[in-house]
Amino acid sequence: MSTFNCQACIDDTPIEQMVLVAGDSLCQDCFIVGYKSQFVSALKSEIDYPPHYASEILDIDDFPSFFDPDFIRAYKVKVKEYTTPIPDRLYCNNNIETRRPDFTMSHAICSNFLGTKAAPQDKGTDSILCSSCSSHVCTSCADQMPGDQEEHTCGAVIDGLENQTRGVDYQICPACQFKISLRDGCNHMTCRCGHSFCYICGKSATFSSGHWDPGNPCPRYSQPRTEPGRIYDIEMWQVRAQ
Repeated sequence: MSTFNCQACIDDTPIEQMVLVAGDSLCQDCFIVGYKSQFVSALKSEIDYPPHYASEILDIDDFPSFFDPDFIRAYKVKVKEYTTPIPDRLYCNNNIETRRPDFTMSHAICSNFLGTKAAPQDKGTDSILCSSCSSHVCTSCADQMPGDQEEHTCGAVIDGLENQTRGVDYQICPACQFKISLRDGCNHMTCRCGHSFCYICGKSATFSSGHWDPGNPCPRYSQPRTEPGRIYDIEMWQVRAQ
C-alpha cells in the first residue's frame, strides 16, 4: 500500500487520504481539524476570514469534497461580503418586529447583506428584494422602499429607525458604521469588522478597558438604571477585586 508522510502530523498515511494544501501534503484528519474548521469559523464571523495555511489564503473551490453544496454557496456569499469595502456594502435596514414570549415586542434590524451600494439618486432609485425578510429596499441607502419607487428619496427616512432609540434598540459601530441590535446580555460588542465598542454609548471600548466598571455611566449588562444589571455588575466587580 502506497503511503506518504503528512507534513503536519508526520504520520505515515495511506496515499488515498492525501490532501494538497498550498502545495503541501496533509492527511485528511489534519486538514479537517486545522483547515476545514477555519472555513466553518469564517462563515460565522468576518473576524476569522480568510482561512489560511501559513501565508497562503485558502480557496474553498480547492476542497469541494469536504463541504456540502449549501455550505459552499453560503460561504461564497460571505466571501463577496467580506471582500467588499465596508463603506460600499449594502445591508438591509428593514426594522423587524417580533413578539417575545412575554408578549412584549422586540425590534431587530434585518442586516442581510445585499451587495454593493449604488450611487445615491434624488428620486426613482432601484430596489432589491431582501432574501431574508422579503422587503424591497433601496440599492443606495438600504431603506425599505414604498410602493411607488418614484416617491422614495434617499435620506428621507434614517435607516428605518426613526422611532427607535440608539443605545437601546440599536447601535452603530464607530469603525464601519454597521448597525447592530442587542436583545439582552453584555454591552461589550464585537462588530463583524472586528472592532469592539459599547452598545450603550457607541464609543470604542474593549472588554478589559474599564469602560463598564461600577461608577461609570455605562453598565456592562442591561440598560442604565436597570436594577438586575447593576446588581450583576457589582457582583462581577467584587469577583475581580478579590
